[in-house]
Amino acid sequence: MITINALKIRTKLGSILDSVAEKGDTYIVERMGKPMAVIVPYQNFDFKDQELKKRKERIQKTIDSINYWRKKNVKKYWTTDSAIIIRRMRDQRSQHLLDVVEGRQ
Repeated sequence: MITINALKIRTKLGSILDSVAEKGDTYIVERMGKPMAVIVPYQNFDFKDQELKKRKERIQKTIDSINYWRKKNVKKYWTTDSAIIIRRMRDQRSQHLLDVVEGRQ
């Protein structure tokens, strides 16, 4: 691994990319002495790991959204049948669309 300053990358980006692509070199990019990024050959990058992280983030965001909805609506829907809840939601959505189309909102 080669450590390089962020300023040098600006002036030598072409040669750095050639070195990474042809020789398989790996660069650690530093800014003010702190490691900020890594430049690796395209073949060595782990795309599956990145996709897995994105998927986990989307799942966690969905779970948080569901939990928020539950906390917000627990009293409103606690004893109501799920079919009735869905019917109400559809009616509310239909009413909203009618309001938008007719210019009431």
